[in-house]
Amino acid sequence: MLRGPFQMRLEEPSLRSAGPPAAEVRCGGFRVVFDEGEPSVRLVPGERRLSQAITAAVVQGLSDAPALLAEALRVHAPARPYDVVEVTLAPGELTHGEASSLGTGCIRLSLGEQTPVEHAVSIARHEALHLLLASSLRGGERWNDPELAFADWIVRGIESGRDSRLPRFHAPLPQLLEPVARSRLDVQQQLAAVASAPGAARKYFGEPLFAELQRLDSQSDRAAVEQRQLWVVEAALGTHYLETAGRLHLEDGDGLIPIVLDDWLADYEEYSRAVANPPSGAGNLWRLSESGWSRDPVVRLSVAAQALQADDHCHFRGDRFTHAAEPVIWKNRGRIRLPLRAREARPRPPPIHGFRAVLREVEAPQAMALVEQAARAGAHLFEARVLWPRILSRLLAANLPAPATQPMAVPLVQLVDSGHGSAAQRAFEEWKAAAAALRAVVGAHAVHVPRIAEPQDAATLADMPRAPASVQLVHASPPSAADLLAARQLAARRPVRGALFRDHLDGGRAYERLPDLDAPLDPRYRDDVWLSASRLPERLEDLPGLVDEATKDGRLTTPVSHLLAMIAIGLEECHYPRPR
Repeated sequence: MLRGPFQMRLEEPSLRSAGPPAAEVRCGGFRVVFDEGEPSVRLVPGERRLSQAITAAVVQGLSDAPALLAEALRVHAPARPYDVVEVTLAPGELTHGEASSLGTGCIRLSLGEQTPVEHAVSIARHEALHLLLASSLRGGERWNDPELAFADWIVRGIESGRDSRLPRFHAPLPQLLEPVARSRLDVQQQLAAVASAPGAARKYFGEPLFAELQRLDSQSDRAAVEQRQLWVVEAALGTHYLETAGRLHLEDGDGLIPIVLDDWLADYEEYSRAVANPPSGAGNLWRLSESGWSRDPVVRLSVAAQALQADDHCHFRGDRFTHAAEPVIWKNRGRIRLPLRAREARPRPPPIHGFRAVLREVEAPQAMALVEQAARAGAHLFEARVLWPRILSRLLAANLPAPATQPMAVPLVQLVDSGHGSAAQRAFEEWKAAAAALRAVVGAHAVHVPRIAEPQDAATLADMPRAPASVQLVHASPPSAADLLAARQLAARRPVRGALFRDHLDGGRAYERLPDLDAPLDPRYRDDVWLSASRLPERLEDLPGLVDEATKDGRLTTPVSHLLAMIAIGLEECHYPRPR
């Protein structure tokens, strides 16, 4: 994660000479690489002139981006999503940049030898922001798509830092927003009217923005004027959407800004193709108990189960959910998404009330009866992660109809090899057998059973690409300080829903040796225990009894019970940076 000022190290292995470093060197460009998080600048052979001010400017732009994004979206700064920045030098002063999130991520910049320092800062910052959005929001690569003008507007808005000097739009909104431009080309065509048809341009851009565009038009360099005007319009549009998202009167306030932006980006993509309306409002966000996002009881209970597990760390108190306390569901283009984000730690009603609430708005008497049956014998006080397997096993055994959906991504159970290879392999076989037994009895729902991955050591897991769904780490032994540290460090950067250790947590002794660590990205994260099962389900009707036995003490124990807790039917999980 990029935090605080950069401590830059300049390496010139082929250009080193005695004495102090030169203010200007001859090279073809440079690369910024990150050794243990610290950036190093390495020169590329060539004959172009490069000043130290330009290398420092690029590094400064990279350094600024995380804090700007955190401030604009009101979240904690996400981890750096790239490992290298390649800069090529060219004649003149034009700049160009592109970013790719493939592999470990890369930014490529082209800078003219006469590029002003502030432009070098700007282009590096701009491309870094695109990658930060692509890596931390559900929109993914769409935030890095040059064809989607909305993504560039939001980046320009973030770069502006909501500068009070930037023109704002006021009611009645100008033609630029009624309806909003479908592409960058639409904006560029209208900019030509600022000089040739000022009356039409004033109506299109609105008085405050038009006045700023006219002020810029007085400069002599036509190409530079057009570029500056375009950037100002994009920054004004991005700031408008950022501030509108921040003003939406939803009880969760700032925590919803990234979700609303993702929703608007999805809408804008369809709108740019002339097949949907432009983005506006928060009409695609619903409260958990509302019926508008789905009327299928199995889907509604699945969504509730995963949403309520994010609050399992809270103290339980009360007997009903208030509207403000309910998690938010995002449905766009028929796809139901659950935004998983840390919420304020405060007393919440026991999860049974959440399961009841999602069924109260739909006609589902059979599902409601099964929920009540699962909550008998004191189970109504259980956490969501424990109550859900009891409910789900009954839904499956009763063969309740459920949508035949193919999951976008299935949760992953990752065995961790802590240096005891044979033990990890035996644990892998045990979990693999449990998953196979579940698939054999649940029929069409087998596609939702989590995948079991072969053991890997912690260092390998840290370097692996981010999985498309949440990961459950499973260890073959009780926790050591090293195991816990590796699990927590991974969970701070990727969606990890928990770390399970064999038999016990060793009285918590390993926790005493842990340093302060960043909070997990997945709010459901928990260190817990798993135990071997005496038998596996052979028939579907056996499943509720086995799960009840495994959860009788109010906690998950066997691999089957842990696997059922991870299953969700009919939804996609979305992970977002933690709100500030």
